[in-house]
Amino acid sequence: MIFIGTGNGMTAIDLESGEVNWQIDVLRTRTCMAVVLAGDLVIGSGGNGLVGDTLVAVRPPANAGDKPEVVFDIKKSIPLVPTALHKDGLLYLAQDTGVLSCVNAETGEEVWRKRTRGKFYASPICVGDRIFCVNRRGDVLVLKAGDQFEQLAKNPLGDNSYATPAIINGTMVFRTASQLMSIGG
Repeated sequence: MIFIGTGNGMTAIDLESGEVNWQIDVLRTRTCMAVVLAGDLVIGSGGNGLVGDTLVAVRPPANAGDKPEVVFDIKKSIPLVPTALHKDGLLYLAQDTGVLSCVNAETGEEVWRKRTRGKFYASPICVGDRIFCVNRRGDVLVLKAGDQFEQLAKNPLGDNSYATPAIINGTMVFRTASQLMSIGG
């Protein structure tokens, strides 16, 4: 199990023994984003106040006793609350302040970045080759997954939304401030 905390940084523990497998002193700030696995990298973010300020990719050690390696450290357009989405070697980021961006998951190099007219708490999700990003005003932005920013649609839910959509047996479920709605099933 891998987790991030202000007291110990990024830590991996053995679930059976409870022993620490490895630990690295990164992201000792406020963390909300869930840890993301991208190939052999562990991705996490942290920040102060209401904004993310650091996204880190760590390569766990191959052997016991070795130290983990920080592969990249990004300081621009970082989500604090929304969890990054990994698909086909790319990381999609929905920043709390309204920026959507995509970075190379192996290098951290920016692929594209776009300011939108909405702020995000919900994490982006992927269905097929579509990325769904729900902003706090309840607008669902549908993007084409890939190395170019391409917005395919913008669908209003008609109410504020702070929750990540769920996919259940082919049905997409959205929760807004006043309702629960399903699409496609």
